[in-house]
Amino acid sequence: MKSTKIREQKAKDLLKEYKYSEALQEYQVLIQDEPNNPNFYNIIGDIYKMMKLTDDAINSYKKAREIYTKDFLYNNAVAISKKILRINPDAEETYYILGILYSQLKLKSEAIENFVDYANRMRRRNNLEEVIKTYEYINEKFPNSEPVINELKELYLQEGIEQAKNFGPFQCETASSLPDSSIKTENIESPILENYLSNAIKLVKGEISKEDIKIPEEITKNSTADISTIETSIKSEPVRKSIDSLTQLYDRDALMEFCEEEILNAEQENRTFGVIFLDIAHFRTINEKFGEPLGDKILCQMADLLKENLAEKETLFRYNGDAFTILSPSLAEKDKEEKQENLKNLVEKFDFESKVPVSIKTEVSLYPTDAANSRTLLEQGYSKISIKKRSSISCSQLIGQEKTLEDLQKAFAVGKKVVFVSGATGIGKTRILSEFSDRLKFKGYQTFITHCNTPISPYAPFKQFFRQYIEKNETLSTEITALFAQIKSLLPFWDQYKKTDLEFTNYDIFLDYSPISLKYSNSILCNICDEERIEFFNKIVSSLNTISNEAPVLFIIEDIQDADKSTFELIFYLAQHSQNFKGIICCTSGLHITDKNEIEKCFSKVWKEMPEIQINPLSEKDMDAMISIIFSQSVVPPAPILEKAKNLSKGNPFVLQEALNSLINEETPFESVKEIFENKITQLDKNEESILSTAALLGNEFDISFLTLFTGKNEGYLSHIIDKGLELGLIKLVINNKYRFTYNEIYELLKSKVENSSELHRKIGEWLEIYYSEKMEEFLWDIAYHLELSEDSSKGASYNLWAGDEARLIYGYKDAVKYYEKVLKSITDKNEIITIYNNIIITYFLMKDYESYEKLISELDKKSKEEKEWKAMTTFNRGLFCIIRDNKSDALSYLTEANNLYREIDDTALLIESCLILGELHRARSDYECALKHLTEAFELSQKSHKDKAKGRSVFLMGCIFHELNKIKEAFECYSEAISIFKNIHSKTYLLKSIMNVLNLPGEFSLCVKKEDKTIDISA
Repeated sequence: MKSTKIREQKAKDLLKEYKYSEALQEYQVLIQDEPNNPNFYNIIGDIYKMMKLTDDAINSYKKAREIYTKDFLYNNAVAISKKILRINPDAEETYYILGILYSQLKLKSEAIENFVDYANRMRRRNNLEEVIKTYEYINEKFPNSEPVINELKELYLQEGIEQAKNFGPFQCETASSLPDSSIKTENIESPILENYLSNAIKLVKGEISKEDIKIPEEITKNSTADISTIETSIKSEPVRKSIDSLTQLYDRDALMEFCEEEILNAEQENRTFGVIFLDIAHFRTINEKFGEPLGDKILCQMADLLKENLAEKETLFRYNGDAFTILSPSLAEKDKEEKQENLKNLVEKFDFESKVPVSIKTEVSLYPTDAANSRTLLEQGYSKISIKKRSSISCSQLIGQEKTLEDLQKAFAVGKKVVFVSGATGIGKTRILSEFSDRLKFKGYQTFITHCNTPISPYAPFKQFFRQYIEKNETLSTEITALFAQIKSLLPFWDQYKKTDLEFTNYDIFLDYSPISLKYSNSILCNICDEERIEFFNKIVSSLNTISNEAPVLFIIEDIQDADKSTFELIFYLAQHSQNFKGIICCTSGLHITDKNEIEKCFSKVWKEMPEIQINPLSEKDMDAMISIIFSQSVVPPAPILEKAKNLSKGNPFVLQEALNSLINEETPFESVKEIFENKITQLDKNEESILSTAALLGNEFDISFLTLFTGKNEGYLSHIIDKGLELGLIKLVINNKYRFTYNEIYELLKSKVENSSELHRKIGEWLEIYYSEKMEEFLWDIAYHLELSEDSSKGASYNLWAGDEARLIYGYKDAVKYYEKVLKSITDKNEIITIYNNIIITYFLMKDYESYEKLISELDKKSKEEKEWKAMTTFNRGLFCIIRDNKSDALSYLTEANNLYREIDDTALLIESCLILGELHRARSDYECALKHLTEAFELSQKSHKDKAKGRSVFLMGCIFHELNKIKEAFECYSEAISIFKNIHSKTYLLKSIMNVLNLPGEFSLCVKKEDKTIDISA
């Protein structure tokens, strides 16, 4: 054992040093000693993956999954399956396996989602038989699901009609010419296919309706090798009940298994059975007053006391926290009150540790009186006992929103590309959209939910969407892969498409300028009219169109009111120009969209084309229905309480639930949603509030792994606090280890409670730098946000400058200006300030916001009367503005003055730029002598300062002038040198221009030129 530990530590050390081959050898020896250790197979798979040996990695992962499954470690098996999906392009069967694993974990929705995902993939392969088998399997595992049954009926009909049209002697052109339904078909191997054929014939002959078609009893299961292995592993092993570590009782998962078994026994013996719930009253107060160690002792004493007093065949469980459960096979309706009374007396008479007085609440749930299945039996039983706890009141069903769902369906049916869904906090937007997306999933749609977080990067929801699409669809078509390659700047997380050739120099745009007439436009698209950004947007639209052609998409953006400006521009462009995008973008907001002045101002003309669905409060009838569901298994509160709760809620379902909680517990009722949230937060102790407030500083969505690293607290401790947040409804689980605050108001309230937040922001920013050092581009915006709010304003300024530059590279011009303006607030150096203003001015030009461009230059001109640096900048930009207005004479005058000022203040970089543009202006006036003079100066200055791109541009422009003067040899030499420079610095745009210009020279000049004994082939 000791030698094994030494070898394992050695293997881990080798991995830290990136010595993968040596580490692999050590783990292969370890696996020989422990052939059933799934962790070793998992690590070996990781090593193979890092060595790019994907087949070996997948085989190792599969072995690990098989062992995890046999050991009932289904969560581990799920994690391994997800690893396989991330690297295997042909792993459709893994979705089916995930469905099986989630079934074992009793996670019905996750199981169905993966089964449906597998079926949809088979549907796209036109493998209808496999689709049918999968839906039959879902129906077997989770019976009585109406959407599944309806989908099965449709599939049976579809397959039946195809069989009827193509079967042997009965081939026919139309469904109306099908053979008589009574005819006996031969050579049909599968009885179920015979059933399809028979039903289809009866249907088209009018003998039956769709509603008459029933699911055949025979269910054919999937027989893929991997799937069979997993199913065999699950079925062949004995059931292992899980144990609570503190009390040594069976836990909640075990209770579910026992209930399943007891239901079978009760049905066979035609009897009822009961589940008794016991909850320690005010246990939180006991913990707070006497401490958690004593609380744990009381829990253990309670477990021992109850266990000693169980009746024959009864089994005791720890349900959760301070709740226990007794499964009582012999309990009947007439005995339940007496049983509850006896248990209360038993507990109250017992002397607990330190003489702490303990009492319990009890409730009973009977099968089949109260519920027809184990999950509902337990949920309703626990709901009964929790009715007097504030966090227990809830309605699991969507009430009174059929009209909203119909409106969504109508907008979707007529091909609307963008629909806004808005309503007050707690009105139920998320639940409505979840219900809507669930309905579409059964039609083969893929659903993607994205959020507008704070901090946020340009096009953030679209980045999230593409990330989710790639993760969910490992097998991408050639066409989609090609389109993604063209929008790689939105996919920095995908190594294959990292930016490699994006480049930007402030004043490149003025070279080869074409006169542009200055026109102020009120068009809704005036801010996205530049050609490069239009091309970029078109690539994104093409990607969405192509994705939708392969499988229809529902793309939901949450919290659109917090979106970046770039996202709004792209959304509206998509709505105007997408042709084939079959999905619908649903944007939700906490406020009415048209209340947002800036958005309304920019896009008022397009609102009539963008339907907005306002979610209205519940009617009196709907509120009554909701109350009926909440109290379906318990005593309904008195009428005055119900009326007061309804009046307080004003039809808001969230407020109604909370008002009922408050009034039932005789607490002060709430007057606003904010009061509800504040009261929830007061139920956290100091440490819990501190941890969740720190999580809020990380962002509206946070990763528990990062929270663990940042706070230094162990994951078990944090999990306890996370559970508390989930119980109070402050946070919700997004995906494994990632959580999100349920409402923006909670997020803001917790953030406001952090003391010394600037210091914490600094630490978070620095931690993010370390934690995400290998993918800094993706988290650049988060780091900039935190460091900006920290005491280190200079570091925050540098990250905001970087963020502005990155935003400009991906045409997020408005967001770029926002980041540059943040930089100005944090810097004092005059030269740095001038540089940032230059960045803002050039960004206004790029976005063709000439009004802002001219306004800023005028403002700066007023403050630059005395200082040459400011004077040079404003004069230079006035010259550029004259170029835009096609005023060459004034442009030449301003730029000449700026050129002289840059020479006086010794600003080499801008002196080069002014020389280049002056050279181009003189060239446009056919003053070639002055043009060559300025370009030669630019060339010499660039050479001295090692500015290769500027050097290449100057020699390229000199080549253009010689070309126009018909000095072909000189032009050829200039172009050739430009080609050499641009090739070395990977400047594709100018390299192509130089090559094209050489190709336009007279034919006697070769397409190859020798330069410094190196042959530069420009024919490519």
